[in-house]
Amino acid sequence: MNNRKVFVKGVIIGVITSFVFFSILAVLIHVIPGKGFLRRNPDAGRYFDASTLSEADKSFLEQLQKELSKAKERDKNENKTPEESAADRFYGTLAELALYIDANHLNKVDKAAMYEAAIRAFVAAMKDKYAEYYTPEEFAMFEQEQGGKYYGIGIQMVYDSDRAQYKISTVNPGYGAEEAGIKSGMYIRSIDGKEMTMESANGLIAGIKKRRPGDRVKLEMDDGGEIKTFDVEVKEVTMSVVKGEIIDGNVLYISMSEFDDLTHQQLMDVYKAHSAAGLRGIILDLRNNPGGDLKAVINVGSEFLDKCLMTYTEDRDGQREDYMTNGSHGIKEPMVVLCNGGSASASELLIAALKHYDRAKIIGSQTYGKGVVQEIRTLQNGGALRHTVQRYMGPDGTNIDEKGITPDIVTENKDVNIYDTALTEQEDIVKALEILK
Repeated sequence: MNNRKVFVKGVIIGVITSFVFFSILAVLIHVIPGKGFLRRNPDAGRYFDASTLSEADKSFLEQLQKELSKAKERDKNENKTPEESAADRFYGTLAELALYIDANHLNKVDKAAMYEAAIRAFVAAMKDKYAEYYTPEEFAMFEQEQGGKYYGIGIQMVYDSDRAQYKISTVNPGYGAEEAGIKSGMYIRSIDGKEMTMESANGLIAGIKKRRPGDRVKLEMDDGGEIKTFDVEVKEVTMSVVKGEIIDGNVLYISMSEFDDLTHQQLMDVYKAHSAAGLRGIILDLRNNPGGDLKAVINVGSEFLDKCLMTYTEDRDGQREDYMTNGSHGIKEPMVVLCNGGSASASELLIAALKHYDRAKIIGSQTYGKGVVQEIRTLQNGGALRHTVQRYMGPDGTNIDEKGITPDIVTENKDVNIYDTALTEQEDIVKALEILK
């Protein structure tokens, strides 16, 4: 009798487990009509809580299990498409596994880990190198960063392939890294005792961003061969993605590190702060700019261009959507744009448009070559799926995916050297200043 109770209890738990599993896997979401490379639905659903099941829910679960158990029978229907047959076999097998493991496995199973592994397997099977599954915690951090704020220590870094190490390129004033004494040019050896490598970097950085203001992080740094350890305070960081300074008397140098919700406003703030005395020209530095949000880059492009087609996208069915600048054209000075192999996605879109309309000369090395659009769909559990949904074209119909953009003037600067050399001593900028004379 006791064995029977245990078995019945196991079946009930298994049914609930199966429902939770399929609830997480199901993309119970909708595409929002945003214009961004990353289209986000802010209304993520709640995580399913099995303890709140009503009698009606339990009845539904029982019916679901009955339907799933008929998968093999339905698979015998000769009129079904191969896709429908494969789906039936998959859901039937998955239900069988979930129920059996929960009821019979010797050790307690970490169901959350199983669910997440299954979701990540779904994403990996797409063979989309830009696809990614965000857990609820990871997606919350992503949303926060898109708004230009996150928790961190106030540094920017670049990967030095010659040394296979990450190098501090910028220390932002007023944050923990500066206060602890970290300087540009130092190399990161470890974070909280864990070696900093290309493979571990994302996880270590995400670990810092999960902290809260006042938490401490230990960084081991290589400062010119001397190994130093720094105890750094975590603070809320507001990113400055646009920076500007006057060089060569009256040329405004603008560096733009990415395109997010703050980029356009920061661009105009920098321009207005330096343009009153009159400018000979502008150098827009998009080197190592990995891209970002489509709406943000359209807003930026609108300041440099008259009203025109900036780009258009095509989906797998050939459906086209045009993206026009808004005609504001608030910045009219002559321009030169700098790029390199780290210039990708949205930055390439801007470069392509400025080049096509002869608005700027392009100097540097071949760009990365990312000509596809990702969409982010929020999932029922509060996480999200990022995957490729469209390709984008330059205004002339050229797609640069896997090819990149060849500058008008090609230089041989190594990416990392742009952080080691004074602006007016860099080959790219010397050539830009010659053009702007």
